[in-house]
Amino acid sequence: MRRAVPLLVAAALAAGCGGGGTPLSRPEFAAQGNAICRDLYRKLEAMPEPRDGDSLASTMEKARGHTEDAIDALDDLEPPETAKASFEVFLARVRDELALMEDVQDAAEENDLPKALRKANRGTRLDEQASAAAAKAGLKVCARTARR
Repeated sequence: MRRAVPLLVAAALAAGCGGGGTPLSRPEFAAQGNAICRDLYRKLEAMPEPRDGDSLASTMEKARGHTEDAIDALDDLEPPETAKASFEVFLARVRDELALMEDVQDAAEENDLPKALRKANRGTRLDEQASAAAAKAGLKVCARTARR
């Protein structure tokens, strides 16, 4: 279970777009976005390791909450035009990742750990796609995976 949480959470370290205001400069966008991701990573890395179905479900619920808070914060950012497309891809993969995290939580709540781990392993590809898009958008901190 040690790898399940980071794989699912790593892609979810930041996303969002469309604050509707004036686009930020690329350095401003990177600084603000990376600060949000850094805070999220800190919270995720401080979470205890899941040991069973109940603790995995609890971990997924808390990780999803932290991730959704980060997405809300990043939704207020208006990316520069040069980062917008990559940022939108990043957002899409993160939202896919959140849905997968919910599936893992549901399976864990049913105490079906094999199913939960199979679903968690599907997060690897989403993680890779989200990380690549984050890096391309200039969000280098967001492109890193959680260290657990």
